[in-house]
Amino acid sequence: AKNIVANEFPNICGPCKTSSPPPFTKQKCGAAVNAGQYNCEPYLWKPVQDSSQYCYAYGGSADPCALHNNNDQNDGIYKDPSNCPGDVHNTFYLWDEPDTQGKDYFWAGNTWRSYANRWSDQITAMRQRGIKFTT
Repeated sequence: AKNIVANEFPNICGPCKTSSPPPFTKQKCGAAVNAGQYNCEPYLWKPVQDSSQYCYAYGGSADPCALHNNNDQNDGIYKDPSNCPGDVHNTFYLWDEPDTQGKDYFWAGNTWRSYANRWSDQITAMRQRGIKFTT
């Protein structure tokens, strides 16, 4: 699997890099790994030799930068987003495919509104640091 992303999408991802990039790059590539941010290094960044790629690690206690319907208690609605350091990647992920988890996108929109209201101070501070929130 080494270099497959760069080989398939060379105009977007460019060649694999051998050194760590500065934080907050303009990277457009990424992948999902098994739950837990500790899986990003061995299963994404090391094989492609590019730690600038975004890594979605399916929420839960080992991934403070994502909300997940199965891996976070109560769909993550009480998960403090400011625990996401944003030091390597500036992205906080919302629920992955809620329609495959017994929810729908209407639920996701309404729940995001409630979540954003509950954590508005933290989200504002994170956005000021350059962290983006995505679905």
